[in-house]
Amino acid sequence: AAMSAPAPRAEQAPAPRTVSEPAKPKAEPAPAVSAKPEPSPAPSKPADISPDDSPEQVLWLKTLADVPANAPILLRMAESKAVSLVGDVLTIAVRSQMVADWLQDDPRRTSYLTGFVQKHRENTQLKFVVAKGTRREPESKAVELPLEGKALHDAVSEEVAKGSSS
Repeated sequence: AAMSAPAPRAEQAPAPRTVSEPAKPKAEPAPAVSAKPEPSPAPSKPADISPDDSPEQVLWLKTLADVPANAPILLRMAESKAVSLVGDVLTIAVRSQMVADWLQDDPRRTSYLTGFVQKHRENTQLKFVVAKGTRREPESKAVELPLEGKALHDAVSEEVAKGSSS
């Protein structure tokens, strides 16, 4: 009689397990569903990649696509472009000296971006340079007048006189 008592308990124990088992398959599709939306934003971001882009630019665009959209560093990387990939050094041209200095002021900023680029190409290091033809160019076009005051007045008067006599 003592042996017959545990038998119903053994039968009762599997009943709750069978109830909990259907819950597990419901939980499994949930991670699969949440994993699917993650890859979809990535292809939409690097839509900027064109067939004309160099391999280093494609690498850089893929890297930027991995950086979270709300990361403040993305604002600084606007207009940045990969210039060269020599060995493991990817050189990136940034829009101004201010951005280049900002990146160099805190090594964590460069290492943050390096972490993303290394997902696509191991051991790659980043080097930042100022893009040619950036905002500093207008300063070099400044015109310096060698004459001033009376000397300037006399020189202009001479030129005007030559112009009116011809």
